[in-house]
Amino acid sequence: MLGENYMIHLAEDGQQGWDYLQQHTDISVVFSDLNMPYMDGMALLKKIRESERRSISELPVVILTGAEDDEGVKQRAMDAGATDFILKPFGSIDLLSRAKSYAQLSRKVIELEEKSAYDPLTGLYTGKALAEQGIKAISYAQRHHLPVSICVVEIMAVSQYFLRFGKKVAQAILLTTVKRLQAI
Repeated sequence: MLGENYMIHLAEDGQQGWDYLQQHTDISVVFSDLNMPYMDGMALLKKIRESERRSISELPVVILTGAEDDEGVKQRAMDAGATDFILKPFGSIDLLSRAKSYAQLSRKVIELEEKSAYDPLTGLYTGKALAEQGIKAISYAQRHHLPVSICVVEIMAVSQYFLRFGKKVAQAILLTTVKRLQAI
């Protein structure tokens, strides 16, 4: 149904889908059935949302669900981070409209993040924005014969904390550090 308008990558099961997401950065939307062998749709959704890579963890995930799936199943999927649902059997218009909407949304988010001056997690300048502001601050200080101080703080092994304790712990470490530095 989508082949004429989009590049489609099919996976036989959740594990194959996860492996594919790890290898390809050009995915805009994930459509996943709940019932799959090796790794079901809920497990795939959980892995996507817990991914260290934002390009994966923030992907729109549309769950394909059958009439046999009750509201409790849908609620668990929603709580786990599902973006949307399509009830089976579905028509091509349902699938095409969701694909178009979420693919456009993914492209816009990427564009905005590239233009954004602030890191969405910490609220601090991005590296690019910090470099631009640094150039302006140094230029201003030179013109007015003022001192300039620069402080670089690096949290060592944050990726190891992420791998060992998970995304929430690593983010909490970053946010706690930012708050303490801002209080100085």
